[in-house]
Amino acid sequence: MQKDVKTPTPLFSGLLIFLGFIFSIAVTGLVGAILMNWAKNQDGLSPGLISKLSLVFGELGLWAFVILFLKFRGYLLKDLFRFRSVPLPVILVSIPLGVSLSIVGDQLDRLIQLIVPMPGMVEKLVEFFKFQSHFELAIMILGAVVLASVVEESLFRGLLQISLEKYIPVTRAVIYSSLAWAFIHGILYWAIQIFLIGVILGYLAWRTNSVVPSMIGHAINNTLALIFYNINVPETFPAYEWKGQVSPVILLPAIFILYWGIRYLDQIYQRGMPSSSPPTS
Repeated sequence: MQKDVKTPTPLFSGLLIFLGFIFSIAVTGLVGAILMNWAKNQDGLSPGLISKLSLVFGELGLWAFVILFLKFRGYLLKDLFRFRSVPLPVILVSIPLGVSLSIVGDQLDRLIQLIVPMPGMVEKLVEFFKFQSHFELAIMILGAVVLASVVEESLFRGLLQISLEKYIPVTRAVIYSSLAWAFIHGILYWAIQIFLIGVILGYLAWRTNSVVPSMIGHAINNTLALIFYNINVPETFPAYEWKGQVSPVILLPAIFILYWGIRYLDQIYQRGMPSSSPPTS
């Protein structure tokens, strides 16, 4: 039987993450201002690089704020963040799941663009994810792939979702944590895509009682997004698109793998995994 650990209320967890988010915005602005001032006398420190460095410090600021507060209140971070190992088969399944989730999310984004064209503000945000040097690429991988997946999964699929699961059914817990995750991104145009991705990641975290699979899926999704933002997809991978949409040859297998992967994890955990058993709902 799983040990009953000290768990904060959903209101406490949500408020803590929100305050951490406000703190991270302040850290991002402060670091950006300092680097901008320093860049006046430096070569090679472009505004684009400064904004990417600020993203890294913002993610670190969010995590540090929450961690320090929880430590001060005596909570066990490993349990609250769902930092638990999973068997190798689960990791191997999480990789194609992450790729498939990214492909399905890309198609959803394309369908939404048919109805609502991408706003200029979002187009500018896409430009932010483009890199001009290998150093900018390294910073983007650190901030948007590594830190984003570790920090956001531990806070939303870990802390917040665990808090919700203690008081409400797991389905609602996954939905509410996904809504909070979509809200914190602050991009209404991408809200549907982010929410649906969050639902899948939330299920993975609950089913395996670990954020490792959801971190893998999150990291793969962000990695593929970075790649797509920095290449000409029709020229580089002509087989990927068909009439402006994801080719059915790629999309249909992705949907099948997503379905099969979820069913596979559900079945092996219902039978009982040798480690990291899922929590009760």
